[in-house]
Amino acid sequence: MKWNGKRGMGCIGGVVAVLAAIMLMTQAGEAATSPSISVSIAGLGSDGVLAKNYALFNISIANATNISKVQLWGGTNSSNLSKLKEWTQAASSYTYNWTNLTDGEYYYKVAVLDNGTWHNVTGNFTVQISIIMPLIEKARQYWWLIAIFGFIILIALARRR
Repeated sequence: MKWNGKRGMGCIGGVVAVLAAIMLMTQAGEAATSPSISVSIAGLGSDGVLAKNYALFNISIANATNISKVQLWGGTNSSNLSKLKEWTQAASSYTYNWTNLTDGEYYYKVAVLDNGTWHNVTGNFTVQISIIMPLIEKARQYWWLIAIFGFIILIALARRR
């Protein structure tokens, strides 16, 4: 590469190359050492709906070395979550029962920080609380039985005429 009649990268090019190498090494190090987070809620179906007034969280942390804090945040407004629970003891799994929930949509996320510079935060997850839903679901499962019963009643009423 020629610049101003000279060969090489020059001073600025050398600095840029060093900074790029540092950034690449830092990103590779973060991917290898940042704690990874897995969150599950007991009883949560693939539709994201809970048919009870509580959410039992099971949080698992991989690469959980030197953990200083694990935080569970939650609320009904995705942009204004409150801290539900903070653990300061190091472990690979944590449990929290978020109780007294009413029907509606709830958001949650988990943050993990260690004693050094590594951390990880999940994005916002959504869970729908619908306590009335099981009754509707049961009726929907047996629609054919309800239809047959209704048809029999209609035939019986027609014969009375």
